[in-house]
Amino acid sequence: MLSKPDQFFLRAVYNATAVAAMGGYPGAHAVIECLIGTYIGNGVSGSYVQTPSFFASGHGFPPERPEMHATFVVAGGHPQLKRGSTIGLVHLVDIAPTIAKLLGLSWIAPSNLDGRILTELFAGK
Repeated sequence: MLSKPDQFFLRAVYNATAVAAMGGYPGAHAVIECLIGTYIGNGVSGSYVQTPSFFASGHGFPPERPEMHATFVVAGGHPQLKRGSTIGLVHLVDIAPTIAKLLGLSWIAPSNLDGRILTELFAGK
């Protein structure tokens, strides 16, 4: 990781080893983290810019950045849900299995799926 990148919009650049250590995508070659309020988009040009043969990107942030956490609210009076409860930090990968359970869908998680059903949202759990 570069702790003080020279470019004004970068907070850090993580190599593959650092990405894997944070629990990121194991196939990533590198991850660029922008400063809050900045982003990377199309149309960048200059002597250091090369057009790759393919584009691959994702969204996320290092887990030690609590200011980047989002709010997850469940509302609507589903009979299986606890009312008026707070469960704390929720991981994005846990939302799909939880919604599938609420919808009554059979959820067979592949062995490589990181997500879980947020059982603490359900009454009687």
